Amino acid sequence: MNRRIESLIIILLLLPTIWMYVPAGHDWGGDFAQYILQAQDLLQGTNRATELYLYNADYYRLAPPSYPNGLPLVLAGWIALFGDGIQGMIVLMTLISVLFGLGVFRLLRQNFNFWISLAALFLTMYNPWMIRFKAEVIADLPFATLIVWTLLVYQRSLNGKLWAHILTPLLVGLTIMTKAHGIILLAAFALDGFSHFRQRETRKQGIRSLSNVILGSGITAIGVALFSAPGGIQLGHFSSITADHGGYGSAFFSNLIGYFNIYVAYFIRDVGSLTWVAEVVGHIMAYSAILGLVLRWVRKQFGILDWVFLGLMAALLLFPITNGFRYLLPAYPALLIYSLSGLSAIPWHKLKRPWLAPALGMALAAFIFFKGWGKIAELPAIPEGPYLAKYDSLHESLKAHTDDLTILVTEKPRVFGLFHGLHAGSVAPSQSDIHSGIKNLVESFEERNDGEVRGIWVLDIHFISHPSIDHYVQDGDKSMGERIDGDGWTLRKYGR
Repeated sequence: MNRRIESLIIILLLLPTIWMYVPAGHDWGGDFAQYILQAQDLLQGTNRATELYLYNADYYRLAPPSYPNGLPLVLAGWIALFGDGIQGMIVLMTLISVLFGLGVFRLLRQNFNFWISLAALFLTMYNPWMIRFKAEVIADLPFATLIVWTLLVYQRSLNGKLWAHILTPLLVGLTIMTKAHGIILLAAFALDGFSHFRQRETRKQGIRSLSNVILGSGITAIGVALFSAPGGIQLGHFSSITADHGGYGSAFFSNLIGYFNIYVAYFIRDVGSLTWVAEVVGHIMAYSAILGLVLRWVRKQFGILDWVFLGLMAALLLFPITNGFRYLLPAYPALLIYSLSGLSAIPWHKLKRPWLAPALGMALAAFIFFKGWGKIAELPAIPEGPYLAKYDSLHESLKAHTDDLTILVTEKPRVFGLFHGLHAGSVAPSQSDIHSGIKNLVESFEERNDGEVRGIWVLDIHFISHPSIDHYVQDGDKSMGERIDGDGWTLRKYGR
């Protein structure tokens, strides 16, 4: 089938996902607020995102002082054209998910026929997890999309396409600026380049590959210098986490088991009584991925896809914290290819109708996902989060009781930097005495502001469990300070 016709069919297949769950608000996650603030900073030439979030060195696991500015660059372009409405930015993420799906299909087609690739893409993009996840304004999906398209464009550059040779290092730079561990692309290109360079017939490809490493490094350095938020890529933040958990590689084997189970769990989403079916499917896919990876090594089919996959997995396995499927998403296309490669050991080619097995697979997926789709259809138009109408009274109270010399201590501090321009931070949930944590926030405030702190308020969002804040606000002595109760929230003035 013609390549363009195939791509058109895939886009038409993915179009319904654009309208599947596009909420008019966002959940309580703080990452989205930081990315939007950094995008606004790029447009306005300010540093409000870094200044407003009071980084607590004792609670560094909450979030770094800032993020790389790859996603904020994209958001800044969208905001400049369409404004900063949250639903519009969720539409942008949905469009990125379509681009991700098309890229995954193109990678699949390099290894499998149209029907198998179509079935695998359906299993991926119509998974209830993916449909919900595309409503998150965070960097994981854009990063995974950049990884996929960098691979595809890079492969075209090796075939002598000048436009691809120009575009590849630009994509490399944007990928690294979106998430720091995108730097593994440079190592992967270098390994691929050396493997080509050793053979006379592919030496030109090796030179092109190695030049991409040089150009990509230069573009990344320029991009980071021009567009990075204060503090850059925040390697110190991640080094602190690593040192506190035993160093790189200290959790390698537990992470290995953890991500194996995370990959299995991707196929077990809201399936109700059919959980056992989904578990069988998930384990078959996971064990087939191991077999497929081994087969590619034995058959000497290792290429750029495999080097990138190994680099991504090394970053995940060596970092001592496992956090869910969104971190595995950039490596998922390769895992999917390995799963299908392992399954291809079964002699499907002997079937008289090659489309039959993929068609049955899609039917099974639809059968399994049906309950999950029903749950998505029942989700509220505005999810539990700061955009919900019940929190209007909270926003009004904060406007009435705070100003730019006030510190807000809460579970999701960056949200209130975006909504109200408040200096906000948090304390560790396990910290029974929150006073030392608040002292750190005051010191952080005074380091970057001329005026002294005028007041401190502690906000408990009831939906979010945070033992130290919950205890202070709900169970503290009545003499400690003014207390304001609302629907789903309690605000208390801090006092010793």
